[in-house]
Amino acid sequence: MRDGDNKECLQAMRYDRAFVLNGPVVKVYKNSDDDEVENQQRLKYLMHLPLVRDEKTGEVIEPRNLTLHNGESSLLFLDGKNKNRVINYDLEKGQIADEYHTKDALGDLGLDQVVNEAKNGQTTAAQLFQGMNRRNMFTIDPRLNTADRIAVQRPYKSDPMLSCMATSMTGSLALGSFDGKIRLYKQVGQDAKTLLPGLGDAIAAVEVSRDGNWVLATTQTYLLLVPTMCSNGKTGFEHRMGKEKPNPKKLQIRAQDIAKHSIRNICFKPARFNNFSAAGEETSIVTSTGDFLITWNFKKIKRGILNDYQIKKLDTNPVDNQFQMDRDEKILVTDQKVVGVQA
Repeated sequence: MRDGDNKECLQAMRYDRAFVLNGPVVKVYKNSDDDEVENQQRLKYLMHLPLVRDEKTGEVIEPRNLTLHNGESSLLFLDGKNKNRVINYDLEKGQIADEYHTKDALGDLGLDQVVNEAKNGQTTAAQLFQGMNRRNMFTIDPRLNTADRIAVQRPYKSDPMLSCMATSMTGSLALGSFDGKIRLYKQVGQDAKTLLPGLGDAIAAVEVSRDGNWVLATTQTYLLLVPTMCSNGKTGFEHRMGKEKPNPKKLQIRAQDIAKHSIRNICFKPARFNNFSAAGEETSIVTSTGDFLITWNFKKIKRGILNDYQIKKLDTNPVDNQFQMDRDEKILVTDQKVVGVQA
């Protein structure tokens, strides 16, 4: 089979591997610095996983939304052609371990995203994971004896236009929406503790800091950083912020830098913290637009300095960018054909 285009990348935390979705194929790389080429160090390709086929029809399944799970022994992903099917793929056996079918429970809306029960939960033996669509969020428990395995859900009667989700280290949830709002939940099944108004632009991705004190949201042309800590020592995930709702910190490229670098049509890829930092807390944020990689100094942002960022022109347009595992100074950049490291 000819190579397709790279679409997603995720890193293992317990072993030296990176998984890249290339067309319908998941490729496996050694997540270390090898083969320096033109100032970009490429990851070493090891193998690709067998094509995943429908057991009844034999048709090739097109994965999307890859998520390492259950001690990184399995890979969860959605079926690109069927919004109501979640695949649980056993990485050790190289085959489908289970499927979850949500049509009866979720109808035509299906699933838009799944994430681990808690941030970095891929390293634990936790079985549960979370899912969402435009009007609902839910917990899936593979141990249940039902087709959908949905244990708890929180459907909305009105349309909240939910667009993306992320979990905290304690299992709290942040959900972005197409109207720019961000909702903070202590757990699935409960009402939102806090509704943050945002600035009105669609939220494409969200992430929660490891201490739960910050929510990072990506829109097309800017990033938002929202502090969640209240004066009583609780966060907006567990306590209604009310009058303590903060003004979000808006991160954007200055007009003079846009002109200097001839940047056109800003469209940020999902921004990420350096989640794997050995320092124990995040210090940087990375995103990209077109062929430009942008990193912000998170420590300075927390002090109100919003314009401390670096712009680096690349030779390609990334489809994904994230800090490399245990290497805060290096960024794993995935373009349509190559997976490499930028210092």
